[in-house]
Amino acid sequence: MIKSLHLASIFLIALVGGVVSKSYTMQMPQEEKSKEESKIYIKNDTAGRWANGWNIQVNTVDKKGVNKPPYRLSPGDQRFIGKANDLESISYHSYGDKWEKASKEWLVEFKSKLKPGFDTIIVITTWLELWSESVEYVPSGTILENKGAEMENNDIDPWSFFGTAKDYRDTDEIKAYRLVMGLKPDFTKEQLQVAFKQLAREYHPDKVKNVQLSTEIMKLLNNANLALKKDLEKK
Repeated sequence: MIKSLHLASIFLIALVGGVVSKSYTMQMPQEEKSKEESKIYIKNDTAGRWANGWNIQVNTVDKKGVNKPPYRLSPGDQRFIGKANDLESISYHSYGDKWEKASKEWLVEFKSKLKPGFDTIIVITTWLELWSESVEYVPSGTILENKGAEMENNDIDPWSFFGTAKDYRDTDEIKAYRLVMGLKPDFTKEQLQVAFKQLAREYHPDKVKNVQLSTEIMKLLNNANLALKKDLEKK
């Protein structure tokens, strides 16, 4: 199709001069957008007819070899994680009630699956604890609902790293904080301590390499820890 348009453009340019050439140049960026500019999304599609699904942690490393902050995805969640030309590797694993790894860490091969002019959605599924990934493509820039997740350093929302927890922060604070920690409603003091220590290690400035981001996330974790401790004392 592109070759046909190119030949047609050459023919028309010969007839009408530079007018068509200008129109052709305006259309090309959409057709020739590099696949390396593709935006990468991860979708947790582990929930099925007979299962509630698995929580997933997505880990990424950028081109400089720096570990980016991990993302927690509840079943059904979809998250923008970066542009292809900014990412060196993507991996994921499921986690349990205490945020420990409940499966091995799986490396996602995404570089060979990119297409020019399209953003890439990596869909993670599982059946009887057998994990797999599939790929969906959408025209570049059409996933508008995820625009808020593409944060700059001066616009940090720490809640966006913890799955569906943000959906309850204005209506049920304790539930929101419990989801941040990855705990069940009947969690114990010991489970809270383990979850907090694990997350504090995950988002420590030495690991995140972004002091502002780490600071905001640690504030959220500290608030969650204190609120959940007080909630336990009431029971």
